[in-house]
Amino acid sequence: VQWTEADGGNGHWYQWMGYNTASTWTEMQANAVAAGGYLMTVTSSNEEAFIRDLFQFQNGTCVDCNSSSVYVGGYQDLSADDFSEPAGGWRWVTGEPWIYEDWYKGEPNNGAGNENVLSLRCPGQWNDGTDAASCAQAWIIEWSADCNGDGIVDYGQILDGSLSDGNGNGVPDCCDDTTCLAPVQWKVEDGGNGHWYQAIVHDEITYQEAQDQAVAVGGQLTSLTSQEESDYVTNFIANKPDLWVYDINGCFCGGPWIGGYREAYGDWFWLDGETWTYTNWHGGNPDGAADSAQALRLWDYCCKRWVDHSMNGETGSVVISSIIEWSADCNDDGIVDYGQILDGSLADENGNGIPDICQQVDMGSCCLAGTCVMTTVTHCFEALGSYAGDGITCEDAGCPAPCPGDIDGDGLVGVIDILIVIDRWGFCP
Repeated sequence: VQWTEADGGNGHWYQWMGYNTASTWTEMQANAVAAGGYLMTVTSSNEEAFIRDLFQFQNGTCVDCNSSSVYVGGYQDLSADDFSEPAGGWRWVTGEPWIYEDWYKGEPNNGAGNENVLSLRCPGQWNDGTDAASCAQAWIIEWSADCNGDGIVDYGQILDGSLSDGNGNGVPDCCDDTTCLAPVQWKVEDGGNGHWYQAIVHDEITYQEAQDQAVAVGGQLTSLTSQEESDYVTNFIANKPDLWVYDINGCFCGGPWIGGYREAYGDWFWLDGETWTYTNWHGGNPDGAADSAQALRLWDYCCKRWVDHSMNGETGSVVISSIIEWSADCNDDGIVDYGQILDGSLADENGNGIPDICQQVDMGSCCLAGTCVMTTVTHCFEALGSYAGDGITCEDAGCPAPCPGDIDGDGLVGVIDILIVIDRWGFCP
């Protein structure tokens, strides 16, 4: 069933999977991912009300619930900085921010000593439970992916036949092979950084080739600098099976290149210059020789942690994919340039992922009404701003702080400001 936008919903699809007495929360989440979705998240009271109505949590009485509970996609991250029992470290499997809660009376309580996963208990409020097969445990799948970026949840297009899913994995075939895979933004309003990400499948590719291709379209191999960013990228970007290969031992382990690198005998760093503070190593890693250059890739489709991969030869598994990240904001307007290229607000005629305006040699910082933007001298003067000079960045421009009387943003309250006020005299629209 779809929670339609016309009904105030999010456009996502949901399916009740019934009761299963032999599966754990982890197994049910794996089954949901295998179907192209995930154990549903409950991020607002409206979504919770929709689920209660849909699955017959009526008037405080559970119809056909057998007095049991329903697994959903919340879990307690035991390694999180904010972890504590019973209420600390809770996360959604999607990486969405944990901002809504509706615990049943007395919950969470960690009564069994290992109650680290979330379920809805009748009449639909929350309970922390154990990750174990239990009596009559139901589960709900949610689908929200829009891998081709057309504004419609893919699963609905599979159901109506507009996108094919030949292998029945709940993901459109063209997204599995990345031929229609669109870049995805980790939105600020969702707790993200505003950056854009895209996974690319290749026949076989070296680390340097992957980085060269990323730079050629205005990006870099992705930097995963926090647990939150890692969760987002692994759950939404790196979760396509076609990005992964089986290694020589038959393990579905070999994942895409990401942007970490170490010179021989050197320290690890991110190619885009972000600070190296967070790590997510696979057990036993890094294990490469100190006298050779090493690069990062994701490893093990289930947990998607990091391994160091030799730059100087075969290490047991070829690499067929990479993840690109776009973070540049060359005009200092607070919006990542790549998104503005995608929505058409900034032109990119040569298709290199960099706005044309940012490649002009006669561009510098413009102080305008207490802010600073990168633009041309002509555009700055047309906007009644103060131009700091070609090649001068906003960081070096020293634009003055906002002043209510400084209409033209030149740092002075003078005759020009009075003339502007007189010119604009009258009713405000």
